[in-house]
Order: sequence, then structure tokens, then C-alpha cells
Amino acid sequence: MTFGSYSNWPVGMTLEKHQNLRANVNRLYFAGEATSAQYYGFLQGAWFEGRAVGENVVQMMNNQTNSTGNMTRYEVLHGTTALVEYTPANGWPASTLPNFGAGSEA
Repeated sequence: MTFGSYSNWPVGMTLEKHQNLRANVNRLYFAGEATSAQYYGFLQGAWFEGRAVGENVVQMMNNQTNSTGNMTRYEVLHGTTALVEYTPANGWPASTLPNFGAGSEA
């Protein structure tokens, strides 16, 4: 019997490491709340990630896309992620980071 669990990023987690967690291995694709950038640790993350991966696989099976569906995997990790890198292009669709001092005079 289980009572549920969730994932949470450890100290030192970077976007590159998270992308490696999401990246497929040949024909094996991963989805779940742990692979969601916006909703990691939440039920919505599992739903949205599972749906996105499922849609991608169906498109590949129906030859509706020119891509192979492979996700970027970083072989060399840089160890840090600058705040400016948290963008939709890097798999981070929403800002979940505090922006202290933005728009204020020092």
C-alpha cells in the first residue's frame, strides 16, 4: 500500500540536468510530474507531460512531423543555470522564481 509521493529538485539542480531527466533514450520516452518544469511535484505535471509525450509519439507514428521526437540531452553539464536561461525555449514555460528587486531603485 502506498500513500503517494512526489519529487522535488535537490540543491544544485540545473535546467541541463532536468532536460537530461526528460530526454528520451532511443524509443523510450519519459513523462510524469518529475519531468515537468512548470508543475514538478504536482499532479498537473504528470497530466501535462504524459499528454505532451503521448501526442508527440502519435505524431511520429502517423508521420505528421519531420522530427524524430528526440529531446536534447546534454553530455557536458555546466553546473549552474543563470536566471536569464529560465525561458520557454529552455523548457521553462512559466516563471516560478522570485524576482527580488525587479523594477525598484537600489
